[in-house]
Amino acid sequence: MTQRLTNIIQYIAIVVIGLFFCTLIVFLVDDSRFDDQIYRNVAVAGTDVSSMTKEEFFVAIEKLQENIQDKRIFIEYNRELIEVRSLDVGLHINPEELWNELYEYGHSKKLINQFFVWFDSFSYHHTVEAQFFADNEKITEQAQQWEAFVPSTDPYNGNLSIVGVNAVIDEPQSGSQLDTQQLIEQIINTLISRENGTIISAPLVLREPERSLQDLINAQYKVESLIGLPITLYNSEYEDRRLVLGIKDISEMTYITFSEDDITQVVISLDDEILVKKLEPLYPLKAGFTIGEDEQVTVRPSQNGFDIDISETARNILKVIEKQNRNVVIEVDTFVVPSFTTKDAEALNISHLVSRFTTYHSCCQDRVDNIHLVADILDEKYLMPGEVMDINDFIGERTEERGFKNAGTIIEGRLDESVGGGISQFITTFHNAVYWGGYQVIAHKPHSIYFSRYPVGIEATINWPYIDYIFKNDTKNGLYIDTSYDEESITVSFYGSNDNRQVIGDHKGGTNIAVTNAGENSRIVISNVSEKYNYREPLIEYRADTTLERGTQVLEQMGDPRWSVLVNRTVRQAQEVLRYDTWPVHYRQDNTIIRKHPCDFYDKEFDYSRC
Repeated sequence: MTQRLTNIIQYIAIVVIGLFFCTLIVFLVDDSRFDDQIYRNVAVAGTDVSSMTKEEFFVAIEKLQENIQDKRIFIEYNRELIEVRSLDVGLHINPEELWNELYEYGHSKKLINQFFVWFDSFSYHHTVEAQFFADNEKITEQAQQWEAFVPSTDPYNGNLSIVGVNAVIDEPQSGSQLDTQQLIEQIINTLISRENGTIISAPLVLREPERSLQDLINAQYKVESLIGLPITLYNSEYEDRRLVLGIKDISEMTYITFSEDDITQVVISLDDEILVKKLEPLYPLKAGFTIGEDEQVTVRPSQNGFDIDISETARNILKVIEKQNRNVVIEVDTFVVPSFTTKDAEALNISHLVSRFTTYHSCCQDRVDNIHLVADILDEKYLMPGEVMDINDFIGERTEERGFKNAGTIIEGRLDESVGGGISQFITTFHNAVYWGGYQVIAHKPHSIYFSRYPVGIEATINWPYIDYIFKNDTKNGLYIDTSYDEESITVSFYGSNDNRQVIGDHKGGTNIAVTNAGENSRIVISNVSEKYNYREPLIEYRADTTLERGTQVLEQMGDPRWSVLVNRTVRQAQEVLRYDTWPVHYRQDNTIIRKHPCDFYDKEFDYSRC
């Protein structure tokens, strides 16, 4: 029994040893076949490269490379696409490195390791992912195009504004920018592993705003703590003078910014100019005059008031934020009595319209802007009894800085342009109000050329600083000036006291004068303008023309005769003649124009050395 068991063991040992040597011989023979080839069951990027020589492998990789180079994909952003090709990024495989990596499998220098690889190769498939490389220079160039296609958007920090009587939040918004590195990786992986024409979304990195919604909510609460309830302004020394600012008032003068040092912190300020207007009921107010529809004048009472420290009062208002006590101290420097009181206004005895005159002009010219500007300067001015008004001194120099424009004017008898041109029409209108009101004309000068838009003779011009207009309120009552205008006319009205006598005139198709409400003690104006007389030949104006021969001349324009009128005005009161005025007015019309060679007459711009 023992011998039989021994024989069986010996037999098995011989078989095993035999199988081992057979297997070893098969291994050595079979393995030697792959000395210059890739091993069995090896694939790269889905391509079987088993048993390929290096030359065969390079051919296979070249085909794989061609397949990749033909691929294109798309980047999508905002529903728009931009194409990316493998060639654009220089995508390629390094065949030498890949061969070395694949050849290393199944070619171990240790026999035992090589045997196990050989044995496993009959059932195990060794797969290697191809390592692709991109051209860094091309990637950098393409990245600039991708970043232009997907531009960065700045985050919006949000805002807080006052709308009506509410503090309204405009919520912050995140910005974004292209994640360029992630996009590069995504493009390369997609070109390698995805289908041709695949669309990928541009990866974005969010850029968060510096100010959060909670920061704005906190700021909103702070602002509404100021504007949410009325404020009572007072000064303990003048308890009878209080002013309540309503929610609308506070909202209108409040404005909001955020700190430069900490963008999350709101800064609440008050607009000093608006605050000044809101405090008007507390200021001293001069007496004034109000004109009724019946042309009667009533006195607008004066008001005593405070000289207020605006900056300090504004700081006091801001202190009530988040406080229930809404009483704010007005910081007062002094208590002021106005310079022109109700008593002063009543003493002037300005009671009704005395005279009014209107002239007309074409619309929308620069000269009209000048007329309106002067009218605004003189509007609501008043003269004391016996006071003289010098218009040039009162208006001052006409400059572009003050808003005057270049417009037509008469300079040395010729039509030209100057800053402030055209205001002679206002002075003519003003002069007629003076003239028909019976006030004393101290200095005036009519135009040298007659314009049909003015009354003949009863008109005036002005020019800084040489030609002036001066008149005197030679009555015992005050004189109030009111000016008004529209696009095609200018009106000057004088208010005072003339026993209810009112003179209303205009110059449209001739001078029209209407007198109403004349009383026994009215100051009456009797006016007369003579017929044209003293006709004279037109002035001759020579103009240089170098194309003419010396000693010859050409009539270019035949002028109109010059003429004169005599303006007479008598001012009476009851049976007494207060004044008798007479003004001769001389007009020139178009000159006769003759062209001559400049050597035949004096031309200041001609070089007579050429004659």
